[in-house]
Amino acid sequence: FVTLTRLLYIGESANVLRRVPEEPRIRRDVWATQLWRGEQLCVNYAQITPSNARERAEAAMIYHHKPVCNDHFKDNFPFDTTTVQTSGGNALLTPLFTV
Repeated sequence: FVTLTRLLYIGESANVLRRVPEEPRIRRDVWATQLWRGEQLCVNYAQITPSNARERAEAAMIYHHKPVCNDHFKDNFPFDTTTVQTSGGNALLTPLFTV
């Protein structure tokens, strides 16, 4: 059983199974500084269709949720008005929002 407490980072990738193990060590070290004693880092992913919408969806999620370990898109959303709707397990995410 896992209890999620905070959203640390949102990112996009064409191949998440390859990206997570290759994530730069320095970024994983920054994420680890956000963990409290006894906590573990959990990674989750979702498929976004169409695939050319990944960057826009990433930007919208970051702008709306403001995860602590993201820098880009937290204060600026460089796209037209965008609505994001998610389904399924949405722990810590707003399932429907517009930015």
